[in-house]
Amino acid sequence: MTLGPGESGVWYVDMKAATTAQDGTSWVKLTTNYGDMVFMFQTWPTNTNDFDASNLVSIYPNPASDRITINLTDKRINTIHVLSVTGRKLTSLSVDPSRDAALVYALDRVANGVYLLQFADNRGKI
Repeated sequence: MTLGPGESGVWYVDMKAATTAQDGTSWVKLTTNYGDMVFMFQTWPTNTNDFDASNLVSIYPNPASDRITINLTDKRINTIHVLSVTGRKLTSLSVDPSRDAALVYALDRVANGVYLLQFADNRGKI
């Protein structure tokens, strides 16, 4: 499509999640005569069939003010990604796979708000 000054147009793009996306982020790149445009997006499970019942997580208290406790029954989980509600990764926390107790994280340096936690195993699978 060629657009002149002040003209507009519509592009339809089919975006799919990359099968190798380890953090749930995929992207599509459009190359134009004005330069490249890159669009990033997050993919999320769409139904409960995407979850393995043996990979249960409990997090409490909710809401929390000074700390949260995370119980992970799956010893393969080695990373917890902290995301904003828009899906932007804010930080990642490493988890010791040989842990025996629940994980306790202090919230004294965390701004008030709503956060999402994303769990990844040792192969990067979310």
